[in-house]
This record gives sequence, C-alpha cells and structure tokens, in this order.
Amino acid sequence: MDPQRGRRGGVYSGEAILSGLVYSDPFDQNVFENGKNTGEISVCISKKDLGSDSPIQTDDMMERFRLKIHQRLQGSSINPPGLNFSSMRLFDENGQEIKNPLLLKNEQKIWVSYGRAYRSPLNLALGLTFDRVSAFARGDIVVAYKTFLDPNAVLLPGCGNWEVCEGFPINFNCTSQRIPGQFEKVDLENHFLQNKVRF
Repeated sequence: MDPQRGRRGGVYSGEAILSGLVYSDPFDQNVFENGKNTGEISVCISKKDLGSDSPIQTDDMMERFRLKIHQRLQGSSINPPGLNFSSMRLFDENGQEIKNPLLLKNEQKIWVSYGRAYRSPLNLALGLTFDRVSAFARGDIVVAYKTFLDPNAVLLPGCGNWEVCEGFPINFNCTSQRIPGQFEKVDLENHFLQNKVRF
C-alpha cells in the first residue's frame, strides 16, 4: 500500500503522516461545560475549518478550533452572553489543556472553560447555607424564625460540639425568648445543627 494513501485511497499531508495522525473528516467533538458531564453540545469540525490543508502553524489551527467551538456555543448554557473568547480554554478528559486539535479523536469529550482551571466532573461539590434561628412558644405551638447572623462570627467552632437534628430540636429553651415584631418563619421539619455545649 502506498504510504501516502489511506484505506479509501485518500491522500494525506506529509505532516499528518509524520505525526502518525489520520482523522476522519469532518469529526465531531462532544463539548461539556467545565465541571459537568451532562448537557454536552456536539460540534462538527472539518479539516477545512482548521485550515489544515494549507501550511499553517498549530497555534493558528488551535485558534480556529477554539473559535469554531466558541461560535457553536453562542447563546447556549455553556456560553452565556458576555464571556470573552480570549479567556476560553479547552481540556480533555484527563484535565490536560488541548493545544493541538490534530491530536483529537472523533467524538472525543472536551470541557470548555472561560478563564477558569479545569474542574473534573467527578469531583462534586455541595454548597450549604446556614441561617441562625431562634424560637418562641405559645402553649403547644413553637415558631422558629431566622435571626441576625454576624458575618464575622466563627460558625462552627469545635465541630464535635454540634449535632444534626431532624426537625427543630425538642430540647430548645423557648421560654426566655421575646417575640420579635417581624420575623421570617422557618419550617420546623428542616434539618438543624444544635450546639451540644450549654453556656
């Protein structure tokens, strides 16, 4: 077989043969938002889009590749309006930044980031918001409500001193609490953290 001909008789550039790379044309890339593994957008790119049929530098090809993906993502959840193309970075499934589009495979997964480092879709993060609450009682009725929380306060000193309560703690002393003029009520079925240390 002629070394410059593929199985279908296509002729490949010397650069592709030297790099050991022959990819399908066009080829699809599955583009994900940084840190996610759902909601991908398929982007179809041809050698003509990259300019790989002409003597062009890898940096120029990469710029065209990034631009093609950026244009395809316009208005999607991955690329809401206002994100700057110059800050766009592309990563493979190993978190390595993609520098040469000729090394990509057909239907490869790509993660796009605008100015941020790679975040693995496998490293999940949970954000929690804590509100300080108090309660008052009238007869058998308990009302829990949000109170002022000092933004500079250390919220959980001594993590071993706190316990999780399913529902409002039954041993909370409501008798000394004054009824505020206005308050935001809290659902008594929520989960609460209660400090076990009595002051």
